Amino acid sequence: MPSASLDRARLPRLTALAAVLLFGACPRPAPTRPAAVAQVAWGVDGRAALAGVAIVGDVGYLAGGRTLARVDGGAPTWSIDLPADGGAVAATDALVAVAVAGTGPLDGLPLGLRGEPGAAIIARAARDGAARWLVGVGATEWVTVRALVARGDGFALAGTFAGTLRIGDHVLTSAGSADGFWAVLGADGAVRTVHRMGGAGADAVAGIAGLADGTLAIAGTYAGPAELDDAALPALYDTDAADGFVAVVTDEGAMVWARTWGGPTGDACAGVVATADGVAVAGTVRGVADVAGRRVEARGAADGLVTYFDARGSVRATVIVGGADFDGVTAIAGHGDDVVVGGWFSGTLAGPAAALVAIGGDDPMVARVRPEGVVALTALASPGAATIPAIAADDRGWLVALTSATAARFADAAVPAGASARASRW
Repeated sequence: MPSASLDRARLPRLTALAAVLLFGACPRPAPTRPAAVAQVAWGVDGRAALAGVAIVGDVGYLAGGRTLARVDGGAPTWSIDLPADGGAVAATDALVAVAVAGTGPLDGLPLGLRGEPGAAIIARAARDGAARWLVGVGATEWVTVRALVARGDGFALAGTFAGTLRIGDHVLTSAGSADGFWAVLGADGAVRTVHRMGGAGADAVAGIAGLADGTLAIAGTYAGPAELDDAALPALYDTDAADGFVAVVTDEGAMVWARTWGGPTGDACAGVVATADGVAVAGTVRGVADVAGRRVEARGAADGLVTYFDARGSVRATVIVGGADFDGVTAIAGHGDDVVVGGWFSGTLAGPAAALVAIGGDDPMVARVRPEGVVALTALASPGAATIPAIAADDRGWLVALTSATAARFADAAVPAGASARASRW
């Protein structure tokens, strides 16, 4: 059936860490002989996995367990305790915001963290970590903040909820087992808008990005027919399997355009980023998928997929990130047409310079992608459990969070057991 097209654990204090960040000059990789996707960065001996990272120039922010920390060019600046588990992070020059999740009382929220779990957005001064504001993201059943991005001097967030959602004075009720949502917050924490998407099935917003013209791009998954505010997302197939969507919307929720993608066996969305002329969406597909009318086929049981859409919603390019085994993408960041995705691969994965061979069953990997294809690729080579939980980028470089149960290697550099982060210039 053709795709629809619509127009309308706790981290240690950084003072206890040996931190090093080297952004050394890295030439733009050519498609034929790419450079490594990452160079050297700071190490974290994390007793809990990093859950969120953000980058602003030479400044990095790390969240995980119940700690939020800032590092400047490799030097620890400050770290603060969080009242609940830290997750997604976003930062401007003045503020850093972090999503927290948990249950029970929380100072500053009269009803505490509402949901099993509930969530909140905490803002701190970027300079010294001083408290600025707190916004509750609560639900009668549960709520998860999947993405948080800086937008102008404020922030935008997106996620999934069940039951009735409340953010500030805005209240929404899910139409099915789970719905997606997105919201815009001002620099003072004022809740400007909150919107819902979903239908009778399990639906979610996995990513959000601010575009240069002031609109927002959101991306996620839906199962069966769904609504995106007042617009319809028709089902791609007569199954309950999830398919992906991406939409550009105004702050008021009006749809500029929306596109859908997926196959009959179910797909996943990792997120969305702004590009030079539109957006790029990352996800995982199985079998044959329809991407806004373009046929895409996974090379193995599953593959990662990056799709570039132009400003009008037309497909510019589709890039498969995967091989003949079981592969996928779980995180995305980018600037211009340079996109970095994190995920996993099994078996052998052919790269633009050399093949990668998994040593731990499913090994984490990071790929640098442009519309012409994958231009750089590396693995987090670990014999134990390992993940790429988050990636962040700005116009100067990008930052990737790594976790490994054992000592590992990434981009020809040693990675200690625990959590670490690595940065590179574009």
